[in-house]
Amino acid sequence: MKIKMNQIKIILIALLISCSSVDVLTTVKFKPFKNSSSFFIKIPKSYKALMFAAGNEWYGEQYWYPDSSVIYISTGPSMDELNWSNLKNSGLHDKYLARFSNYDDTIVFQGVQNDGLYWKAIHMGRIVSIGYANVPQKKKELFDEALKSFNGGRR
Repeated sequence: MKIKMNQIKIILIALLISCSSVDVLTTVKFKPFKNSSSFFIKIPKSYKALMFAAGNEWYGEQYWYPDSSVIYISTGPSMDELNWSNLKNSGLHDKYLARFSNYDDTIVFQGVQNDGLYWKAIHMGRIVSIGYANVPQKKKELFDEALKSFNGGRR
């Protein structure tokens, strides 16, 4: 009888773990301007969205989580302010500024913040920038998966 109870406990624990990891991402549509292409990205649920715009020059969205981690998408430079100090502290500041002369390239910047949290910034030519900041080690893989899901305007 004791063995059966232990087996039941193990099955219940496995079931709880598998249920908690299912369906943790949701698809978000990013359409910066009325006549522009739509982009899609799968991000972790439980976010609070903030939108920013500067007329027809640029548009961006930030998806904030209860632990202060954030994913961002932008057609302009403003969202990079989330990672500005990370770029400077990591010595990547000059390479970041040089990206403006290489518009057709996709450039990835990433690292560990002074507080031990992770950050990443991906610049896709003239199209868009995506990234994250303030991500703890235990969520880094999930946030990387989210950035990889970005479709660049194709569904």
